Amino acid sequence: MSQPWLKKKINALELYTIDVILGRRADTGAAVYGAFLQALSWLFNGIVQSRWWLYRHRIFHDQPLGCLVVVVGNLTVGGTGKTPVVEKFAKALRDRGRKVAILSRGYKSKTPPFWKKWWWGLTHAEEPPPRIVSDGTTVLLDSEAAGDEPYMLARNLPGVIVLVDKNRVKAGAYAIKKFGCDTLILDDGFQYLPLKGRLNLLLVDNAHQGAEPGRRPDRVRAPAAVPAAVRGGAGRARRAGAAGVFEGEARAGLQRHRDAGKL
Repeated sequence: MSQPWLKKKINALELYTIDVILGRRADTGAAVYGAFLQALSWLFNGIVQSRWWLYRHRIFHDQPLGCLVVVVGNLTVGGTGKTPVVEKFAKALRDRGRKVAILSRGYKSKTPPFWKKWWWGLTHAEEPPPRIVSDGTTVLLDSEAAGDEPYMLARNLPGVIVLVDKNRVKAGAYAIKKFGCDTLILDDGFQYLPLKGRLNLLLVDNAHQGAEPGRRPDRVRAPAAVPAAVRGGAGRARRAGAAGVFEGEARAGLQRHRDAGKL
């Protein structure tokens, strides 16, 4: 069984799952699969609530890195124009003289093979460094190795560091130490609790704010008890071009932090 064949099957399952969640499938198989996903969503909700409780009561601790951390995330499954908003914030902060790094987990990026990870763990005491998509001057990885979104951000944002690693605390510390960054932007970081954001921007698609009871599992990726959100939508963000629809919210958030002496 070849890896490309397996990837195609996984991608097909992802697309089918999204169709079921969005109610695009009405057959019996989709109804059964939707009920299964609904049961999984209840289990997932319990896990997420427990995890948030552990962080809120300081049983688990986030790790501050001593710099401005901006978190951009989305609450619903599917696109909400998150990447254009990340680009907009990075440009605004870079143009104000900040040394900015974008930290991404690199969704669908090509990870190093197991033997390389094993060999690194055998020959090094520390964890492997994050993958550098851009050092601010040169784009160093292609879209396959970096993931589509980090690669696009690296190409569109000269002067901004782009790093890929599942451990955003490690990636942030690396950006500060190696590149002298004073500002970190977490791309898709709303569910990442180990690194606390000073400015949090949550995006929600206005067209799909919840499930239709009894018909399909909820599109929401996390429980509803969340900070104030910027409501938009993938279509609106695309039409606006590079998150122009969110420019007012971005400027307002930055202005509040400047007034508070945090920028």
